[in-house]
Amino acid sequence: MPQAIGWKDCNSVYLGCNQQLAVMAGVETPSQIIGKTDYDLAWNQFEADFFRAWDASVIDSNQAKLHVLKSRQREGGKLTWLDISNIPLHNREKKIIGLLTVIEDVTERKAATEALQASESLLKQKAQQLKQHF
Repeated sequence: MPQAIGWKDCNSVYLGCNQQLAVMAGVETPSQIIGKTDYDLAWNQFEADFFRAWDASVIDSNQAKLHVLKSRQREGGKLTWLDISNIPLHNREKKIIGLLTVIEDVTERKAATEALQASESLLKQKAQQLKQHF
């Protein structure tokens, strides 16, 4: 599965994740994330604060937040784009017991979309120029 997936309790403490999230979070194996918060991982302070506030918002509202596009600066200064969804998890009594987070790197897709939009804009400009000449 290409997405990074993790699950937390209501205090934003990780209960588990897949290998993709483990690597993204700066640990070698999924078992190393258990018991940690975003502040214990490879996120910078701003990212950890964002994830913590976002978790609280999902828990307080009991509403999923789907496909939020977030930029992230990687080592070496490369900018990546992440599509992040955060979904409340419930027990049988419908009480929130935690969160499921799904993260997908959409950097290439975003670059392709931006290139297509730039190309379309250029094509429209050329069409306007042609109209003006005829």
